[in-house]
Amino acid sequence: MRPGRVPIRALTLAALVLVAVVEVFPYVWMVSTSLKDMAGVTRFPPTLWPSEPQWQNYAKAWASGPFLRYAVNNAIQTLGILVCQLFFGCLAGFAFSKLRWNGRDACFLIVIACLIVPPQVRFVPLYMLFSVVYHWNDFFWPLVMTTSEAVRTLPIGVAMLREEGTGDRWHVIMAGSMFVVAPVLAVFIVAQRHIIRAFTFTSLK
Repeated sequence: MRPGRVPIRALTLAALVLVAVVEVFPYVWMVSTSLKDMAGVTRFPPTLWPSEPQWQNYAKAWASGPFLRYAVNNAIQTLGILVCQLFFGCLAGFAFSKLRWNGRDACFLIVIACLIVPPQVRFVPLYMLFSVVYHWNDFFWPLVMTTSEAVRTLPIGVAMLREEGTGDRWHVIMAGSMFVVAPVLAVFIVAQRHIIRAFTFTSLK
């Protein structure tokens, strides 16, 4: 290895470590906050990890609403949207490739214009993964479209953990937020090799 390449590798490694810390730290802080009491949340200077983790915060968050129902609703919403995307995408692909009809080229150009996204997103498995994560974390449309607790999703449930008149229970809210984040992190951990392989493949293309 040439001597001139050593500083470059060291700088690259340092940059990667810095990016990793920046990306991971919010999750570490979320877990840390979820295990503090209210005094620990508001303490200054803040501590990275509580001396006595308050695991009961997760029980409080879980008991504050039907979070199992919220999780089921989240799964139904995400899988339903994913199935619809695949179904109508296949129908559109067949119509554009096999059928001849007036306005086909114009409609095709509109579809292509809507798909002007980075190559990684055009790679179908990654696109579907990003789609799942997006719809799992979606807050706006479930908030607008749902009026009953029986059909609310996890992000809505976490937002409802804020108590009116008693301030924000950030330790409990962070515990509830972990109910939303944990499944996504689990999927990423299980599929990380395939994700890295897909990114590598698309970058080589």
